[in-house]
Amino acid sequence: MKSNQTFSIIFWMNKSKPNFEGKCPLWCRITINGERAEISIKQNIEPELWNSEKGKVKGNGREIETINTYLLKEKNKLNDIYTRMCNEGKLISAYNIKSEYLGNKEQITGLIEIAKSCLAFVENEIGKTYAQGTVKNYYSTVKLLEEFVKNKFGKSDIDIKQIKAGFILDFKLFLTTRIQKRPCHQNGYIKHFQRIKRIISYAIMHEWIDKNPFLQIKEKPIQKEKVYLTEEEMKKIEALELPKQGLGFSRDIFLFSCYTGLAFCDLMDLTTNDITLRMDKRKWIYIKRKKSNVDSLIPVLDKAEQIISDYKNFSPKPDSGRIFPSITNQAHNRNLKTIFSFVGINKMISSHKARHTFATTICANNGVPIDTAAKMMGHRDLKTTQIYYQTTPERMSKDIDGLEVKLNKKKNADNERKEIV
Repeated sequence: MKSNQTFSIIFWMNKSKPNFEGKCPLWCRITINGERAEISIKQNIEPELWNSEKGKVKGNGREIETINTYLLKEKNKLNDIYTRMCNEGKLISAYNIKSEYLGNKEQITGLIEIAKSCLAFVENEIGKTYAQGTVKNYYSTVKLLEEFVKNKFGKSDIDIKQIKAGFILDFKLFLTTRIQKRPCHQNGYIKHFQRIKRIISYAIMHEWIDKNPFLQIKEKPIQKEKVYLTEEEMKKIEALELPKQGLGFSRDIFLFSCYTGLAFCDLMDLTTNDITLRMDKRKWIYIKRKKSNVDSLIPVLDKAEQIISDYKNFSPKPDSGRIFPSITNQAHNRNLKTIFSFVGINKMISSHKARHTFATTICANNGVPIDTAAKMMGHRDLKTTQIYYQTTPERMSKDIDGLEVKLNKKKNADNERKEIV
C-alpha cells in the first residue's frame, strides 16, 4: 500500500429521491485516491433530522439511536475490509471494497481482462446493437492492446487505473511506428481509440474505474475525398465482355449494389422474399440492414432487375431463395481490382464504394432528396447519409441549369406584366 494513499468513508443523504413518506435514503460513499464508490445503506429518514457535518442522525430516541449504531457498525465493517485487503496485498480500490462489502468476490481490475469482458458483451449483442464486422474490429483492437501491454510493461495485463493520458499517447506511438507490421495511419488509430473509449466507458459503468483518461485526448480524423464511380465509369464497367462466373459475377453484383445501395453482406443474404410488388406497381427491396438492424426500402430499378433476371439459374442452392451465389468479400474485392484495371480506372475501389456510387451518382446527381436516399440506404441519421451523398460538378451544373430556367421564367413574367401595364 502506498504511504500517500487516501481512504475515507462518509454517509450522506440523497435529498433528490424521497419516498412516498417524504423520507430520504442514506448512502455511504467510499473514496480512495479520488476514486469513488457508493452503497445504499437501506435506511430512510426525514430530511430535517440529518446532520451532514457529522454524518449521523440528529436527536434522541430509540429509532435514531438504532440508525446511528447501524451506521457505525457498517463503517467499522468497511474499515476492516480495507485493512484486511491492505494486509493481504490485494489491489485497493473503492469498487473492490464495495464488492467485498456486498459479498461479490469477483473483482475485475486488469485492462485486458476488462477489454475481453467488454468484447464478450459486444459479441452477445451481434444482430441487436453490433454487427459481426464490428465485433471483428474489437478483436483486432484487443489483440493490439495485449501486444502493446506485453511490449511496454513485460506482462500480460496491467491495472486499469494505470491508464492515464500518457498511456493513450504511448499506445498511439506504438500503432503508428510498428516496424515489423504495417503501421496505422491517423484514421486507423482513431478507430482503435474509439473502441478503447467504449471499453473505458464499459469499465466506468461497472465502477472499475472512476475517471476517463480520454477526456484530454483530442484527435480528429482526416477528411478524405470519398471515392465513387461516375456515370461514364459505370458505363465502361457495364460494357466489358465477361463470363457470368468469376470476374463477370463480381462486376454484376458490384453494379447491382451501385443501383440499389445494398452493402455487400446484405446483398449476399438477399432473397426473393425480400422483393415485393407494392401499390405503385413497382418492385421494392425491403430488408433490415445486417449492420444496424434499420429498415431499408429500395426501389428495384430496371438495370438492377435485369441483373436479377440474369442470375435466376445461377444460384447453387435454389431452395434457399437467395438471389446470388456466394463469394467472400476478399475474393470479390480482388476481382474488382482486376476489373477496374481493364478499363483504366485508377481508384481505390472496394465493394463498399458501390454504396457511395449509389448515393452520389444515382441519387444526388439525379435530384433524389437526401432524406429519401437515407431511407433507401438504411441510415438512422442524415449526417451519415451526408458522408455518402456528395455534391459533384455534374449535380451543380444541373442545379444551375434549373436556377437559370427559373430566373428566365421570372424575367419573362415580369416583362409580360410591364407590357400589360
